[in-house]
Amino acid sequence: MNKDEIQEIRKECDNYKHTVWALLAFANHSRWDSERNQIYPDSKYSLGRRMTTKEGNPVTPDLVVQRTHQYGLVCEAKRDLPMNQTLWDKPLKQLIKYDMITEGWFTSTHIDNYDVAFLTDISRSVEFGDFFEKSDRKWKHQVAVIGFEHTPETTDIFITLKKERGALSDFTLDESLRRVTKVPLSKIETSIGKIKFYDDEPVPVYTARIFWEEICSIKISSETWSKDKKAHILQLTVEEITKELQEFYGQPSRGEREQEIPNKTWVKNVLNFLVDTGHAKKSKEDEIYTIFWKKIRGDILERFSRDWIKLEEKRDKKTHKKSKQLGLFKILEAE
Repeated sequence: MNKDEIQEIRKECDNYKHTVWALLAFANHSRWDSERNQIYPDSKYSLGRRMTTKEGNPVTPDLVVQRTHQYGLVCEAKRDLPMNQTLWDKPLKQLIKYDMITEGWFTSTHIDNYDVAFLTDISRSVEFGDFFEKSDRKWKHQVAVIGFEHTPETTDIFITLKKERGALSDFTLDESLRRVTKVPLSKIETSIGKIKFYDDEPVPVYTARIFWEEICSIKISSETWSKDKKAHILQLTVEEITKELQEFYGQPSRGEREQEIPNKTWVKNVLNFLVDTGHAKKSKEDEIYTIFWKKIRGDILERFSRDWIKLEEKRDKKTHKKSKQLGLFKILEAE
């Protein structure tokens, strides 16, 4: 294990967090009525909403915004684009699918007037914009490439949104992004909440930290303390944990087109990670886990990252050993 491996996991967690911030900043800004200085009263947004194309195929944009009954936006976000530009065809194909959406809006009214936005790190937005403009596709809807970054300042953390290529059909929104918009994180948290997840599953270390620090820490008391284990003993169900993470940091389902974020599978992956690292125990009942909670000193993300790397190394050794055994078996079988 080396520091580079830990830094790589930290980078992955930061990328995820900053992507969430960018999506929420865009959701907030695109629903903002600058004339009345308020969110459009009937506007709605959803992370990973299940939409349908004209061919009947399901698509799940990272963000869907319906500002009015007549205008909406669908958005894809990729902060960390690969260096190899030949791999950029994948997000481009996603945008093409979003250009063909016909169903899935929040109202029964069909919306034909909607735009498509692609959010990426501001350091790559010009390059992706150039790549996008080389496409010979004739787009049905307006498409914009928007760069984002975050800037910690004295009073707040600001998420910057800047349009680099393309356009949005709403002139005021398009112009504000062309001139650069800075959205305070505190404003997002006030109007939307302290959302920490979107519809892409993060590395378990990311969710484990939130679960340990934000969920478990408020459940402990003198009654949960065990002298024998030298830890607080918490018995929690997958259902209970999932609902709390959704309510405070994600998105509960509000209909058949809404995704539950995070979902039970994500939570089980995190709990099994904690079991494998000795922080929890799985009960005979599949949905119940016993958590051995104690305050982790120092950098909790680094601690969980080290645990994750050790598990990966063990898995690699087991896989290698099985591969060697299988190879030997085939040789003996051939003889």
